[in-house]
Amino acid sequence: MDLAANLCQICFAIAVGFLLVTIFYRGGSLLPCIIVHSAINILSTFADKTGLTVEKKLIHISVLIFITVAYNLILTKTLPKKQ
Repeated sequence: MDLAANLCQICFAIAVGFLLVTIFYRGGSLLPCIIVHSAINILSTFADKTGLTVEKKLIHISVLIFITVAYNLILTKTLPKKQ
């Protein structure tokens, strides 16, 4: 489980990194990036994953990665480029 969990965390960190880069590149401000990063940290602190099986943990992180990538694609298409 440790290898799978670590790989999922790496994939999620990369997806969030791309999201934050997109937010900064399109908006030109670090404040939204700081708010998103803080929200992710706060929500992960309160997430109770102790009772989940390996399969449920993998599904959970896969859903988070999908949401992050989808939101990144939406931002890429809708936010104007900074001038």
